[in-house]
Amino acid sequence: MLEEWLNRVDHFVWGPPLLVLLVGTGIFFTIRLGLLQVFRLPLALRLIFTAKNEGQGDVTSFGALATALAATIGTGNIVGVATAIQIGGPGALFWMWLAAFFWHGDQIRRRRTGREIPEDRREWASLGRPDVLY
Repeated sequence: MLEEWLNRVDHFVWGPPLLVLLVGTGIFFTIRLGLLQVFRLPLALRLIFTAKNEGQGDVTSFGALATALAATIGTGNIVGVATAIQIGGPGALFWMWLAAFFWHGDQIRRRRTGREIPEDRREWASLGRPDVLY
């Protein structure tokens, strides 16, 4: 009986309500930020591939991007995409792209929030949120 109840809760939590919550949040922030991921894409690409190292450190813009993508994506997501395409077919790729497009709005929001944390609270904030200082 407990196993049956846990299965029902599991199917509810990991089903449509979570999908609506995640994609809905992404859509909200995409609209709230004025489609920032679309309109700022040319600037981002230009900065990635043409930025000069005028600051401190030895990491180029492209190296920083590659490191951030490796940390964000990881091998688990690569295997997850392959599994989704195998199980769901080519249509799964479209839905993953759509969800990723809208979820990028929340990623931008989290990065912006991290930059706005006052200096005296940065150490406290980084204890629970690894992405808060980006």
